[in-house]
Amino acid sequence: MLGHLLKPEYEELIARKEWDALRGALEELDPADIAEVIHDLPPEDSGVIFRVLPRHIAGEAFEYLPLDQQTEVVQALGSEKQMAAMLNEMAPDDRTRLLEELPAEVTKRILSQLSPDELKVARQLLGYAEGTAGRYMTPEYLSLKASMRVNEALQYLR
Repeated sequence: MLGHLLKPEYEELIARKEWDALRGALEELDPADIAEVIHDLPPEDSGVIFRVLPRHIAGEAFEYLPLDQQTEVVQALGSEKQMAAMLNEMAPDDRTRLLEELPAEVTKRILSQLSPDELKVARQLLGYAEGTAGRYMTPEYLSLKASMRVNEALQYLR
């Protein structure tokens, strides 16, 4: 099955520029597994993978990468629109951690490409002092009533 290829096989698909086969193989994997594949690839190949993946899958896989590798991938992507599209899909707290690691000029350019809603959230989180809980919290949460039974809570969450 394509989804269970070894690292050299992914590299071979990239070298042969078989984008459809690469996309098909990667789409069969969970985002965490895609990140594992990417982790072992050179940055330029990682950038290729993020270009062929659908945006929502790329955003999820990107969150699983270590921060230093996220920075490398952002630089390998080159296109600010591609970076912004991927960052629009990331969880706000993960995006904040990445943005604070990038050079200020790159962060400014990326922020200008975010959707208005995501830009508002990003600015809010970046407005907290570094190292504080506010900077790393996620503004996306669900609130449940203390009186809810488990099955009611699950139904509500669905």
